[in-house]
Amino acid sequence: MVLWRIRMDMNVLKSRIFRRTFFFLFIAIIFLICFVYIASSIILPQISKDQYRELTDLSVNRLTEHAELLVENANAISKSSKEKKELFQNERNQLQKELDIIVDTSPYFDGGTITDVYGEELVRRDIILKDYLVENDKEYVMDKILGQEIHFSNVLANRVNPKQSIILLSIPLYDENEQMQRVIHLSIHLHKQGLFQSVFKDLTIGKDSYAYIVDSNGNLIAHPKKDMIGINVSDNPAVRALLGEKSGYMELTNQFNIEMYSSYKYVPGLEWGIVTQVPAETTFLGVQKFHKSLWAITIILVILLTFLSVIHTIKTMNPIRKLHNAVDQVAKGNFQTFIKDVDSKDEIGKVLNRFNEMIQSLHSTRTQLKSKEMFLRQIIDKSPNAIYVMDREGQYLLANESFAKLLGTTPSEIIGKKESDFNPDQEDVERSFQMNREVIETKSEKFLPEIALVDTKGSQHWMQVMKIPIVEEDGTAQSLLCFATNITDRILNEEKIKFHASHDSLTQLPNRYMFKKALTKEIEMARDDQTIVAVLFMDLDRFKYVNDNFGHIMGDKLLQAVTVRLKENLEKCDTISRFGGDEFTIILPNITDKQHVSSVATNLIQELAQPYNIDGHSFVTTTSIGISLFPHDGENVDHLIKNADTAMYQAKNQGKNTYRHFHNEMNSVLSNKFRLETYMRDALKRGEFDLYYQPKMDTITGKLSGVEALLRWNQLELGMVSPTEFIPIAEESGMIVPIGEWVLEQACLQNKKWQDEGLPPIKVSVNLSVLQIKHSDILKSVQQVLEKTGLNPIWLELEITETAVMENKRSIIRTIKQLKKIGVSIAIDDFGTGYSSLNYLKRFPVDTLKIDRTFIQGILTEQNDTVITTAVISMAKN
Repeated sequence: MVLWRIRMDMNVLKSRIFRRTFFFLFIAIIFLICFVYIASSIILPQISKDQYRELTDLSVNRLTEHAELLVENANAISKSSKEKKELFQNERNQLQKELDIIVDTSPYFDGGTITDVYGEELVRRDIILKDYLVENDKEYVMDKILGQEIHFSNVLANRVNPKQSIILLSIPLYDENEQMQRVIHLSIHLHKQGLFQSVFKDLTIGKDSYAYIVDSNGNLIAHPKKDMIGINVSDNPAVRALLGEKSGYMELTNQFNIEMYSSYKYVPGLEWGIVTQVPAETTFLGVQKFHKSLWAITIILVILLTFLSVIHTIKTMNPIRKLHNAVDQVAKGNFQTFIKDVDSKDEIGKVLNRFNEMIQSLHSTRTQLKSKEMFLRQIIDKSPNAIYVMDREGQYLLANESFAKLLGTTPSEIIGKKESDFNPDQEDVERSFQMNREVIETKSEKFLPEIALVDTKGSQHWMQVMKIPIVEEDGTAQSLLCFATNITDRILNEEKIKFHASHDSLTQLPNRYMFKKALTKEIEMARDDQTIVAVLFMDLDRFKYVNDNFGHIMGDKLLQAVTVRLKENLEKCDTISRFGGDEFTIILPNITDKQHVSSVATNLIQELAQPYNIDGHSFVTTTSIGISLFPHDGENVDHLIKNADTAMYQAKNQGKNTYRHFHNEMNSVLSNKFRLETYMRDALKRGEFDLYYQPKMDTITGKLSGVEALLRWNQLELGMVSPTEFIPIAEESGMIVPIGEWVLEQACLQNKKWQDEGLPPIKVSVNLSVLQIKHSDILKSVQQVLEKTGLNPIWLELEITETAVMENKRSIIRTIKQLKKIGVSIAIDDFGTGYSSLNYLKRFPVDTLKIDRTFIQGILTEQNDTVITTAVISMAKN
């Protein structure tokens, strides 16, 4: 009967009586279980650890005892051998007999040999000494045993079969004058019978535990697995301690990344070390078993606790159960719930009867009200506009579906809550609350053409709202009715138009117009605050390479990736702009320390130089940064931008991937550059360029092997201009292409002229620019020059820099092969300065490697330069 009552009254589990009873008993049980669990987790592992330490120590001691027995046997053999005169005779049969007796009577040694003082074998048994010792080893053994009674060797591997290893016991025999006459060498073949294998089998130190013995070099002498013998394990922490002649106990991680407890002992007489290792996890097995049983006990106790709590609760609350269930139904809106089988004799029965009467009255009234409410609700809910009612305290009294949908919730979730429950902007909530109060108190309508509404997800909606006070019959107003129209799409479209007018469509960064506007504002604030504003002008160094070789889509993605890194490495108060192309500008406001600007620039250079992984491609692009400061480098926007741009250009000229602060001297440098560029445009027409020929000598024969054409510029007004000045300008301006074609033609003409004059034919070397390779049909140009000048192609060598080769690998390989087909030689110039790999280099059919002069200059003083140069020469020959 009791069990049936429990099944029928499972709702008692929700009662406070049941929860209170169950809670206190449950807490007591959990506290007890936790105490036992924690105590066992602390105590049991330590006990288990101590037990395993004793076990490993016993195993080590047992192996030590057997090792000492081996030493005792060796000493006994030594003592008995010194008393036998037969061992000092030269009769080989007698010596063989004595050796056989020693081997046969020893439980450890399985072979041996007797040698003279020079290490020459006189007799042997089951061992060929020269298979393990060479002449130097023999001398070493003789030195080690001199003056000793016995000597055990380290592991000796068979030179014929390295998998066969032995340990050698050497016993010197001295005559009455203390002169060594004979040496008995006794062997233990480690792989044949193993050492102490019976002892290993008898050791009981647990699963996955083992012991082993090492010599003074860390080589395994004895191990449960014979195939391990001879392996060096000196990287084991315990073995390292043994090699230091130490004994003890430690916790370590083996080569399989398993934590082990290890006992180790050094045996002085043998110079051996004995190690026993037990997995650390074995100490937790007992704890785990105990914890599993603890879980079973916990489950049983909880079941018993639940059973007792249910019985107690049923007996306590059964008289009021029916009333409780009926009240729950009413609370859920079920006004047709009546209590049946009421016993009206007691007080509770009378209360139940009154409850039934009350429910009947409520049901009748509710039916009438619900009919009217449904009528009004349909009107409100079908309206496309948001409709809601709020009281003077800001609480929602009504909300239709349109309003609930705007907030991202349901009408029932809104009613009873306040605007502050949905809008995190408390200032905005307070303004709205005061406005509502004003409408209610003045009883006057208010139209709001544009206000923001925040939904439950934090999204913002723009609304037009009409607020109307609700006036009661007594003339007072306690609430207001609001009609709202959603104008978010219109506002967003307006904002989108404004955004696209002021931002870059690719990176979503402010454009040049917005940047200048922001810089103007920062300058005005800096004037008032007496602070500094920094302008950083950035340009990506290798962006054109990515665009040309991988397409504009990949270039656009790279610009987007750069934008992400800029945002990640700058403060929110800093302004980032895409100025155009691959140029970015940055404003750093409120600067008080110029060093901070340098730190920011350094960090940006480092971060932007990290590889970009885009669509399966890896790119590395560096950046050059120019910096100008307000008010030091300019008082207005245009001056600051211009000077930052000038400083950026200086950074590019000085190697790229760096930054430079603007200073006034840069303008003069820039002016000089523009002047040289202007003069250069007419230099060919005016005949200002000359070619000089630098001879190449064969260092072996001392004869002339060729010449290299060197371009020189004698400007009519400036005089001689250094190639280091005008060559970069020519490459940057593109004029290197016509100049390079002129150099090629003049060099071929001169070489053909020398040959026509009867001089021995030699090769003339001409440098090719990257732009010549990229922007012209170099094969066609070379063929035309050779045809025009009549020079045989075998007497022309074209030099290409290593950097140009590696930046244009695919096209360069094709071009080189085409040039080689017509007979032209190819040289790699400045080899060693770039980042070429041998994998690509071996695919280039080049004839000559010209080592960069930075290595040649240090060849007599710097060892590294000598090594590198030697290696390159060797590589070129092969």
